Amino acid sequence: MQVCTPRAAFRLLALIGALGLSGVSLVVAGLGALAGVGVIPARSLMAGMSFVPPLYCAALGLLAALWLFGLGWRRRAAFLALLQLLYFGVFGDYSLQSLRRFEDATGKRRFKAIAFNVQYFTEGAVRVAEHLKALEPDVMLLSEAEGGAKTRRVFATAVSPYQVYYARKGDTAIVSRYPLIAFHEVPLPSFQPSLSGFNQTETQYRNLRRTFVHALLDIAGVKVHVLSVRLIAGRGRSHAPLDQWHWGQFLMREQAREVSTFVQYVERLEGPVLFGGDLNATSSSVSIRRLSEIAEDAYLQTHVWGQFTFKTKLLPIQKHKTLPALRLDYLFVRNGLIPHRVDVVPGDVSDHFSVIGEFILPEPTSMAGNHRTLPGALR
Repeated sequence: MQVCTPRAAFRLLALIGALGLSGVSLVVAGLGALAGVGVIPARSLMAGMSFVPPLYCAALGLLAALWLFGLGWRRRAAFLALLQLLYFGVFGDYSLQSLRRFEDATGKRRFKAIAFNVQYFTEGAVRVAEHLKALEPDVMLLSEAEGGAKTRRVFATAVSPYQVYYARKGDTAIVSRYPLIAFHEVPLPSFQPSLSGFNQTETQYRNLRRTFVHALLDIAGVKVHVLSVRLIAGRGRSHAPLDQWHWGQFLMREQAREVSTFVQYVERLEGPVLFGGDLNATSSSVSIRRLSEIAEDAYLQTHVWGQFTFKTKLLPIQKHKTLPALRLDYLFVRNGLIPHRVDVVPGDVSDHFSVIGEFILPEPTSMAGNHRTLPGALR
């Protein structure tokens, strides 16, 4: 009878751990890739694996590969590392377009826009207004701009001389120093869950319907469509695995419906379009990949690597909000708007960072007949 020595037992446990880590990274990468190419429907919970940043998945896989390599499984380690690098290469948050793209903005009309989640003005409406005004944007796309009628009035006063256009029912807003031609609040097919408490899927229909806002602005003689949107998020009934499973299914279904509705709306718009906000989705997710089919991710048009816009705590023992760090906030352009410079700006007035960009306008056209550029809902 062969006796298992402590060393052999430790090696067996190490091997089990390495294989388990490898399996997790491969499942995430595999499901994420299948969702990314459309094999898995966007409404499926399995498509949720596409929301895991490929950078994190690759780091997990490479760690497992190093572990296997140290245990002598060199070929398997190399194969695992190759698969993870391939997954990151196809779906990672990077773009090489900025390396070969240069836009000379000399003498061209430009404007600055910012997308910012104001976190329900938790840090104070005046502080948020001062933070935004210091960045000197021309247009602001706000998310979670809800804090009661009084808070909204305080913010509108503090941010003057900008004009604030709030959603009446939703939590988005557009702030502009340019003249407004038309403004409309557009319903989404979903209902607003609580962001501060727990939610039940079966009672969501009792809540207010979610919306996004659309403004047509006269920017230096050019009619520009500006849309502020925030995709659905929230927490389930409890932290119990089964409740999390049902809530995850609900969020995937609802966010897919929202994206479909939003895409159909945007595709009807004629002329330059700028949209963005807190989209509650990573760059590799099925939601962002669908939006990227109809518009350009402005940040990746001017940078090789995507930058985090949201940081939180994964464990209670963390003193600071460091991990997980995600890119959830975006500016997108289409129909002639050209990103010239886009940056992520840290701040202390929200749990999100702002995304601010400078955009080159196409040549101005006559303002006559401007309503022909609007969908039926805005006429």
